[in-house]
Amino acid sequence: MNAKQRVFCEIYVANGCRNGREAALDAGYKDGNGLKTRVSVLFAKADTKAYIQKLIRDSLTNLDELKLKWIAETTALAFSDATDIVNVEETEPDEETGQVSKYVAVAITRKLPKSVRIGIEEISQTKDGIKVKMHSKAAALAMLQKFMGLDGDPSREVPNEQGQTMSREDRLNRILELKKQLGL
Repeated sequence: MNAKQRVFCEIYVANGCRNGREAALDAGYKDGNGLKTRVSVLFAKADTKAYIQKLIRDSLTNLDELKLKWIAETTALAFSDATDIVNVEETEPDEETGQVSKYVAVAITRKLPKSVRIGIEEISQTKDGIKVKMHSKAAALAMLQKFMGLDGDPSREVPNEQGQTMSREDRLNRILELKKQLGL
């Protein structure tokens, strides 16, 4: 396979495998009477077919990896717990008065696992101490609910990798499959 044929395949897959003629033109093939035949010949060649299939497989693998990462990070946000980062602690009782004081303890963030750090939106120094702001759990939960098709919107269609609409049961099975791959 020459460089022009390789570029044709890459453009064809990048454009969603929609139009071989446009991919050929974008790859540098000349427009004219023979273009339709040229595209047919390209699609018939074994090495072209194999390369297109590889590119499609690679893009689906990358899409699955992105889905897995999105699910992992959104789940971490949705179920984050501020007490993993900030706690109200008590001092030992004062020897003379027996009084116990309370103070806010902030974890050393570089020692926190990534799954906990994901929940932090902002940490800032104020005149009164340290401010820790968490990302919205409600927003993350709403995204997960919508992703899983549990938002009660039957009109919303969720496509699979082939672009076909998945049923609610298929979506739930796909989510379970992705979670299994994540080890969740």
